[in-house]
Amino acid sequence: MRANSRMTKQEMKDLLEKKLAGGDAVCKLKEVRMKKGVTQVELAKRTGIKQTYISRIESGGQEINTISAINVYRLAKALKCKMEDLLDLGQESQTGQDGSEKVQ
Repeated sequence: MRANSRMTKQEMKDLLEKKLAGGDAVCKLKEVRMKKGVTQVELAKRTGIKQTYISRIESGGQEINTISAINVYRLAKALKCKMEDLLDLGQESQTGQDGSEKVQ
C-alpha cells in the first residue's frame, strides 16, 4: 500500500482473500449493520443473500474463512461502507525503506 493512499480494489481483494483463507479476519457485520439501522431481512433483500446465512455470519455459526469475497462486497455495497469496515483483517503495516507503507 502506498503512503497516504488507500488500498486499490485489487490490493483489498487480495488481502481479503488471504485473510479469509487464513482465518485471520474477525466479522464486524452485525456492528456495522446495527449502526446503519438495517435489519437482517432488509440486508438480505438488498444483497440477495439469505437472511439465515447473514444470521449465521453474525452469530459466528458461519466460519468467517468460508465467506466469499463477493459476498463481503455485496454486504458492504448494501450497507454503503467499505469491505474493510465489515472485517477486522488484523492488518499490520510496516514502513519500507522507500518510506512506503506495506501491509502484511
